[in-house]
Amino acid sequence: MKRVLNFRRLEMVVGLFFLLGGIFACLRDAIERSGIVLRQFRGHLPEYQQYTREFFLLYDDFLPEIAVRVGILGAWAIVHFYVVPSFRKQPWRSILVFFGAAAVYVAGQVIFLEFRKVPEVFMENGEIAYTFAEREYPRIVDDFVVVFSIILYEIAAQVVYRLLRRESRYSTLLAWVLFAGYAWLATIVGIHIFDILLTQFWSGLLVFSLPCWYTCLLVLLFLVFPRRDWKTPIWVGIYLLVAAAITLVASQMINTVFNIRSLFWVWLVHWAVACSLVYMIGYWLYRKLEEGRALRQTVQVGQAELASLKAQINPHFLFNALNTLYASALQEQAETTAEGIQKLGDMMRFMLHDNARDLIHLSRELDYLREYIHLQRLRLPDTIDIQVTMPEEACPMQIPPLLLVPFVENAFKHGISLRQPSWVFVRLECRPEAVVFEVQNSLHPKQENDPESAASGIGLENVRKRLELLLPDRYDLQIHETRKEYSIHLELKRKA
Repeated sequence: MKRVLNFRRLEMVVGLFFLLGGIFACLRDAIERSGIVLRQFRGHLPEYQQYTREFFLLYDDFLPEIAVRVGILGAWAIVHFYVVPSFRKQPWRSILVFFGAAAVYVAGQVIFLEFRKVPEVFMENGEIAYTFAEREYPRIVDDFVVVFSIILYEIAAQVVYRLLRRESRYSTLLAWVLFAGYAWLATIVGIHIFDILLTQFWSGLLVFSLPCWYTCLLVLLFLVFPRRDWKTPIWVGIYLLVAAAITLVASQMINTVFNIRSLFWVWLVHWAVACSLVYMIGYWLYRKLEEGRALRQTVQVGQAELASLKAQINPHFLFNALNTLYASALQEQAETTAEGIQKLGDMMRFMLHDNARDLIHLSRELDYLREYIHLQRLRLPDTIDIQVTMPEEACPMQIPPLLLVPFVENAFKHGISLRQPSWVFVRLECRPEAVVFEVQNSLHPKQENDPESAASGIGLENVRKRLELLLPDRYDLQIHETRKEYSIHLELKRKA
């Protein structure tokens, strides 16, 4: 969304630049036209006085020219910046404003046709005279071309906005290209309108050389540097070849336009700049972009954590409700139910508080595991073989919350059957160099009425990703599966 807003601001700035350039050009042309007549009247005072009474530069030539430009640009701005963006929310108001834009366009045309005078000099009976050219009313085709151009630009702009809203490398590249394209177009128009006197060197630099080097910069930022192995000689060589081709095109254009015959030397200078100065600027800019991207990711993580904290308000209500049920079960002397509710409440307390932290002590994770296994034992018959071997005093180690729980959940989800022999073995061992966690369970075909078949969990694949992200090079996960047994072996290495 920010890219679209910046691009719309750029459109407004370029539109105002064109308007200011048009004002300057109109004033220059009006002065030039009037000056031609005045120079012809040197020594002819009566004709000069009559001309100055009939023609006033500001009202008769300059302002009508400005009116038609303001009408076209104003109509486009109203349609582009208000009518189209607000059409879905306020269609009727947008339609009324659209007619207002059409009125602005028509008003500019009317002022131009009714008030503009164009002086022309001619000879009459051997004497110098003047007249005002007849008003040329525009044909309907001219108006149609203007309206069609506005509609065509609006369609293209909406397509560009849709592409810019996508968070991808290609949308970023499109934003960079559009910004450079507008800047290049404004430069060309400025040179033409303001009639800037530039040497061949500076004209070539602005018109051809800068776009050439900018294209090389885009190749670095979006094709070379994003690759992990961009420092290898092969990618450096690829960039040198691409830069050579781009600079060759620019050099050929400079030679053709400005009739410079030293093609090799012009190309060599452009290529050297692209391989040295542009490369250094690109590297510095890429590092800055990467730092900004990392900062945005940090902010997004913080926002996600804040949203998670806000989402914990509703579970507090359920936690309080469990306390009420626990008290009621004690009054009714349903000790087993009360014990189950108490364990469930302890597990919810863990989910509300410890789960929001980045790291927790291993003992807190084991407490949660014991309560989870205890709840499973309450609902399962004694024929299910459940063995848990964990030290009373946990190892002094910090781990991410809910790192071990998914393995135990998976064991009860797929390893329990009320019709066939089943077992779940959980073991945790503290070693000087690592913590070893093992889970073994029987395997059975899934039952449609099994309540654990729909149990929620982050899944073993997500556990792998968390381990790779949070504990890189500090874990060893092995999974073995047969037709009747499933086991995992996880080693969490201590920090060196």
